[in-house]
Amino acid sequence: MKTFLHLCYKKLVLLTGLVIVLGINSVFAQLITNYTFTPSAGTFTALSGATQANLEYPGTDKYDESVANFLSIGFDFWYMGVRYNTISASTNGFLRLGVDNTNNVSNSAYPSTLYHPTNDLTNDGDRPILAPLWDDLKLSPVGASGSWSYLTTGTAPNRVFTFEFKNMYWAKSLANPAISFQVILSEMSGEVRFIYNQGIATGSGTRSASIGITGLGTGSSSFLSLDGTGTNPTSPPSSTTETTILSTRPANGQNYTFLPSLPNAPTNLTFTGVYGNAMTLNWTDNSTDETGFVVYQATNSLGPYTYVATTAANATSYSATGLNTNAVYYWRVFALRETLSTALSASQATMGPLVFDWNGSVSGVATNPQNWTPNTRYPYTNDVIRVGNQIPFTNSITPTGLGAYDLILGGVQTTYLSFGNSSLNVSNTLTINSGSTLDMGTGQLTGVRQTTGTGLLKTQTLSPNTLPSVITWSFTVQYNSGSSAQVVAQGIYADLIMSGDAVKYFINGTSTIAGNWSSSGGKIDLTTYGGAPPITFNGTAAQTIKDTGSNFGAGVVFNDVNFTNAGTKTFIAGNYGVIGNWNSTGGKVSFEKNALLTFNKGSAQTINDGGNGVFFNNVTFSGGFTKTFTVSGSGKFAVDSAGVLTMGPSTTLAAGTNLLTLKSFENNTSSVAAITLPSKITGTVYVERFMKGNNDKARRGYRLMSSPIHDATMTANYNIFNLKKNMYITGSPDNGALDPTNPAIFDTSPNHNPTIYRYNEPVAGGVSQNDYAPIPLPLTTNTFKVGEGVYVFFRGARTLTDGTVSRFSTQVKPEDNIVAFNGVLNQGPYSPTLSYTNTGNAAADGFNLVGNPYASTIDLTSVAVTNTTNIFYVLNPSSKTFNAYNKTTPASSTGDATQFIASGQGFFVKATNTNATVPFTESAKVNKQLVSGTGITPPKLLMGLNGLPKDNEPQIMKFLFQNNTDENAVDDISIIFSDSGKALYDQMEDASDMGGNGTTFLSSFSTDNVKLAINSYPLITKDTKIKLSVISTLSGDFNLVASNLTSLDKKFEAYLVDNYKVDTVKLSAQDTYSFKVDRSVAATYTDGRFEVIFIEKPLVVNTLLNFYATGVTDHVNVGWKTESPTKQVLFTLEKSIDQVNFYPLATFASDARSVYDFVDKQPVVGHNYYRLIQSDVNGQLKFSNIVDVTYSGLTFPASGFIIYPVPVNNKLNIVLNKTYDTETYVRVIDVLGKVVLNTSFTGISTSIDFSSFSVGVYIVELTNANKTLGRSKFIKQ
Repeated sequence: MKTFLHLCYKKLVLLTGLVIVLGINSVFAQLITNYTFTPSAGTFTALSGATQANLEYPGTDKYDESVANFLSIGFDFWYMGVRYNTISASTNGFLRLGVDNTNNVSNSAYPSTLYHPTNDLTNDGDRPILAPLWDDLKLSPVGASGSWSYLTTGTAPNRVFTFEFKNMYWAKSLANPAISFQVILSEMSGEVRFIYNQGIATGSGTRSASIGITGLGTGSSSFLSLDGTGTNPTSPPSSTTETTILSTRPANGQNYTFLPSLPNAPTNLTFTGVYGNAMTLNWTDNSTDETGFVVYQATNSLGPYTYVATTAANATSYSATGLNTNAVYYWRVFALRETLSTALSASQATMGPLVFDWNGSVSGVATNPQNWTPNTRYPYTNDVIRVGNQIPFTNSITPTGLGAYDLILGGVQTTYLSFGNSSLNVSNTLTINSGSTLDMGTGQLTGVRQTTGTGLLKTQTLSPNTLPSVITWSFTVQYNSGSSAQVVAQGIYADLIMSGDAVKYFINGTSTIAGNWSSSGGKIDLTTYGGAPPITFNGTAAQTIKDTGSNFGAGVVFNDVNFTNAGTKTFIAGNYGVIGNWNSTGGKVSFEKNALLTFNKGSAQTINDGGNGVFFNNVTFSGGFTKTFTVSGSGKFAVDSAGVLTMGPSTTLAAGTNLLTLKSFENNTSSVAAITLPSKITGTVYVERFMKGNNDKARRGYRLMSSPIHDATMTANYNIFNLKKNMYITGSPDNGALDPTNPAIFDTSPNHNPTIYRYNEPVAGGVSQNDYAPIPLPLTTNTFKVGEGVYVFFRGARTLTDGTVSRFSTQVKPEDNIVAFNGVLNQGPYSPTLSYTNTGNAAADGFNLVGNPYASTIDLTSVAVTNTTNIFYVLNPSSKTFNAYNKTTPASSTGDATQFIASGQGFFVKATNTNATVPFTESAKVNKQLVSGTGITPPKLLMGLNGLPKDNEPQIMKFLFQNNTDENAVDDISIIFSDSGKALYDQMEDASDMGGNGTTFLSSFSTDNVKLAINSYPLITKDTKIKLSVISTLSGDFNLVASNLTSLDKKFEAYLVDNYKVDTVKLSAQDTYSFKVDRSVAATYTDGRFEVIFIEKPLVVNTLLNFYATGVTDHVNVGWKTESPTKQVLFTLEKSIDQVNFYPLATFASDARSVYDFVDKQPVVGHNYYRLIQSDVNGQLKFSNIVDVTYSGLTFPASGFIIYPVPVNNKLNIVLNKTYDTETYVRVIDVLGKVVLNTSFTGISTSIDFSSFSVGVYIVELTNANKTLGRSKFIKQ
C-alpha cells in the first residue's frame, strides 16, 4: 500500500482541478503547531443515511488492509494551507487528504505490509494524515456489524464531513470488535475532530497505535501526536515525539479536537478597472504571516461560491477576467495560512460594452479613431466592434492593437474582413452574419467564448492553437492552408470546410459536425496524432459529407466515427475509410453512388447501428480479421441498389442474423464482388430482386428465377418460402387461406394452379409446359439445389387486404414487386450437375433450367461449361418467348439475351452428353447493372443489353415478327454468316427454337429442316437461300422487320420473298414487310411462305494514285491522291499502333478535289500505322495499303513519361522520354494507399491490362535505378 499511496501522492500536484497545493514557496509557512488541541466529552452518534465506501484490497480478506480512494468531501476543506475536496481512507485507522486514484488495487501487486499497518506519524511519506487510531486494524464485515461510510451535512458555509470506522478489530485475534470512531471536518473553521465509541470486546490492554495529525512534511515539527487516550492527554500534543503505544481504548464519547488559528482577515474591498468582462479587486492586508489570499466568486448573493484563485503572500489585489457584461458578481476574499480567515465580502457589476462601427473614413488602420463611429477613440478589448453595420466592407483592416469583447460582421451590409497575417482577440462573442466572411489569413484568432451568425470564417493559421478549442461554431469554418500543415481545433462545427494542399490534422478529443462536411486538397489526418480523435456527425437536420479528391484522391480515413440525432447523414462524393469503430444512433446514414467507403482496421472492427439504418453504396471490408455488424433498436444495414459490397483479402464480415439487406429497385440491383478465400461473409441476409409489373409490357406470366442464398442448415440447397412474404404462392391442395407466414399451406386461389415449378429434363420432346413439375409442401423443406433455376408464375405484389378473386384475374395488371431471398450468401464455387436424356431428338434433348447462384451479375463468357452447347436461353416476360445468347457469336443473340445474367435470374442450358456441368465461380462475377431490354421502357425483369464495338460486329441478319395490335406479341431470330458456319444443324453452333407460351413464333431453318432461333450459316454467296417459319396462333395483321442489315457483306443485296403473295422486297429499301395471317387459310402461316435470298452488287470506288504519311516535329502529315473525276465515296482514315487494332481518325466525303490531307496531332512514340477505307454508295468497303511512320518527337512532362488513354477502360499505355539501360519498375497504388500492382519493363514503352481492376482512382509510379521518375494519376472506368 505504501507504493500505492506514494503513487497517489505524486499525482497530487498534477491534479489541479481537484487538489491545489499552495504556499510551498511562500515567504511564510504553515505550522502544524498552529492547530490548538482540545479534549472533551460528548456523545458518539452513528451515521444514518451515509454512503458505504468501496473497499479495494490486496488479498483475499476485503476487510483487512483495505483502502477507499477519491471520496468526495462535498466542499473545499482548507488544511495546512491547501485546498482539498477528496479524502482516502484505510482500514488501518487513518484518513489521508487529497487522493485521486483511478486504478483498482491488484490482488497480487503489493504485499499487505505496504498498506501502512505500522503507525508512523513522524516519517511515513504519504501525507497529510489524520489518524484517529492508526494501527494494524481490521473492519467488521459490512452488513453484519461493521460499517465504513461517510456523510456530508449542513449548508454552506457551515457544512460538516464525517467518516465513520464502525466496529474495528484493534487486535485481529479478538473475537469481537474493540472500537468505533469518526473523523469530523468542519468547513467554516477548518477544525479536525475525532470521536470514539468502545466496542463489545473486553480486555483490550496495551496496544500499538498512534493518534494525531500531520502536515505535508516529515520529521520533527511535522506532526502532533497524543501521548494517551484519556480524557485529558498532554496539551499541546508533542510535535517532536510520537507516542506509538496506547494502554487503553478511548472512552465512549471522547472527543479530540484540532482547531487551526485564523490569520487576520483583509478589509476594505474595492473595485477598479471595471469593464465589460474584467475588473480588479483591491483590499487591505491586515495579516503579517499569511501565505496568500483566496478569492471566491458567485453570481448570486446566496451563492454558491466557487473557488477562483489564490494569490501570493502580501498581495493586495486580484484581476478577474473572462466575466460576462452587465452582470453582478459577488466576491469573498480570505487571508490564508493553515486555513482561511473570516470572509471579506462585496459585490460589483461589470459594465456594458461600448459599441464602435467601422466607417473606414481615413485608412485601414484600426487604431485611428477617425475610422470609427464614434471617433473619440478606437475600440479596446472590452468594446463591441461592428464591421458592415454602416457601410459595405470588402477589404482588410490592419488590426495592430485591436481587440474586442464582441465582434459583429455584416448583418446590414455584406462584409469581407481580412486580417492578413495579424492576430485578433475576441473575448466574448464572435458574430459573422450570413453572406459575410472573416478571413484571418495566417493570423491567430483567440479568446472566443461563443459564436452567432451563419457566415464564413477562414483561417490559414499554422499555430497548434489554430482557433479556440471546444467552441460551438455557428457559422461555417474553413481551414484553407495551402502550404504547411494545419491543426483543426477540437470543437462543434456547423459547417466545416477543409481545402488547400496542406495536411489538416485533428489532434485532441472528439470534434462534432452539426452541419455539412467538405474536404479537398491535402490529407485530412484523423489517425496520426492526439490518440486518433473520433468524429461525430450530430445534425438534427439533413447533413452532407463530401470529399473531392483530398490526399491525392485517397480521400478521408476516420478512426472512430459516430452519427447521432435525427438528421439524415448523406455521403455524396469521395473516398472514405474507417480504421476504428462505427456507431450510428440517430437518423439514416446513406452513401450516394460516388461515395466509396472502406472498413480497413487491421484488427477486429465493430460497425453498429442503433438509428434509422445505414445504406452503403460501394463498400469494402478489408484489413483482415472480422468486421462485425451489431444493431440496437431499429438498426439495420443495407447496400444500395446501385452499390457493390467488396471483401478484401483474409477478411470476414460477420453480418449477424438478418441485419443486412442487398437492395433492388427498378434500375439497379446491389451486388457482392468476387470473394477470394479465406475471406467470407457469415450470417443470414436478405437479397432483394425487383420484378417489373404495372404495365402491359411486363405482363403476368412466367419468369425464370434463381436464389443467391442457401439455407443456414443446408449449404447446397435453398427454399423459396421467404418469397411468400411479397408474392402469392399457390398450389394444390390449399385450405382457403391467404397466409404469408405458414410454409405448410399454399395461398388459396380459384383454380389452385401452382406458382413454383421445377424443370424436368427427362421428359421427351421439346421444352413445353409438360416439362415443369410443381413443388409440394412444405415450402421450407422442398428445396432447390444452389445453381438450379425456378420457374415462377408472376402475379405482382402480395396484397394482404385483397382476398377477392380479382387478385387472380388474368385481366389484372401485376404490380411492381420486390421479393427477397433470405439465408446465407452463396460464396465460392458451385457446379450443379446437369441431366441428359437421349430420346433421339438432338434438338430437344438435354435442356436444363439453371440459375445465377450469386448476389451479383455473372458473365457467361467466364463460365467454362462442360458437355453443353454455347447457347444460353432466357425467358422474355413480355413476349413470353425464349431469347438466346450465343457465346460463340454474341452479336447473333436474339431479343434481350446477353452474356450477362443478373442476380436472381434463371436460364436454360443444353447438355449434349452425360456428365455435363455449369461450373459457377466467383471469377464469373461482374459489377454490371442490368436494367433494360431493347426498346423497353420501363425495363423488364432480369434482362440486360450489352452492345458490341462496331469493328467486331459479325455478319448477322435479324428478323422481328410482330402483331400490329399487340406490341408484346413478338418473336425474333438471328442468322449468322461466317466462314465457320454450317448449313446443317449443329447443336454446338445453332440455337434450336424453344417456342414458348405466347402467340407469335418465328424461326429459320437449317438445310436439314430444324427450326432455329439462332442459325449459324456459311458466308453469303449469290446462291444463299434461307427458309423461314412465321406462325401466329391468331389471325390478324403482322409485320416482319429486318434489322442489322449493315453488318452483312456489302457485296450482296438481301431480299425477302413471300411465296404466298408471290412478292419480292429489297430489304435495304424496305426493312418492314406487312402481311396478314388467316387461321382459316393454312398457306398464310405455313412453313416456307417466306425465304431470304441474296443478289451480288457491283463495287464503285476510286483508284488511289498515292497514299502517304510523314512525321515532323510534333505531328504526322497524312494525305492521298485519287484519279479524276472522283467517285462519290466516304473516306475513313484509320490509325493503329500495333498494325492489328485500328480506330478512325477522320472521315471525309469525296468532293471535287483529287488531293486530301490530314494532320495527326497526337502521334505516339514508335510505330504509327495508317490506312484509308473507301465506302461506296452501296456500303461496300475497299482498304488501302498500310503506311508506317516511326515517331519520336513527343513533348514530355517533368516526370519524363506519359500515360494514355485517360480515363482507361482496358489497356493503359506508358511511354518514356528516353530508353534506360536497366528495367523500369511500375507500381500502381489505389486510393487507400495499397499497392495493387508491381511490374517492370525494358525499352521505351509498355502496356498494362486494367480490364479486371475495379472502377476508381489510381496512381502509377515509375522508378529506374532506385530513382523515382514520377507519379501520375488516372481513372479506371
